[in-house]
Amino acid sequence: PECGVCLDAYHIHMEEFNVYDAIRQVGKRLFDFHVADNNRFAAGLGQIDWPKIVGTLKEVGYDGALTNEFVAPVDRTPAAPYPDMVERNPVDISPEQLKFIQDHGSSVLTEKFYTDQMRINAETLLPLIK
Repeated sequence: PECGVCLDAYHIHMEEFNVYDAIRQVGKRLFDFHVADNNRFAAGLGQIDWPKIVGTLKEVGYDGALTNEFVAPVDRTPAAPYPDMVERNPVDISPEQLKFIQDHGSSVLTEKFYTDQMRINAETLLPLIK
């Protein structure tokens, strides 16, 4: 049967003794790779060595998707580094959905913040995968 592995950059940096060996051990069974830096922001905004990650992915022959999965933690303090992060008046979301998201430490992100995170991901990763 067709069955593969999905690795997540954020999680393997927390859980594995050696991130690169974990990728090598999965090898040809890798079907998807989730991208978020060690702080859950876009690739390049944390401490993950993205050139080495992408190099190891290439080493094992992975040419599949790099799936954006940043789940930016919301800082609601006055010192927040991203004051435009949270949508102040969210629409198109039920109160129940909003409560679920907030209960899990996040919120509805503004279009600008989300777009900036996507741009940063692209600027960090595209030069490495070419």
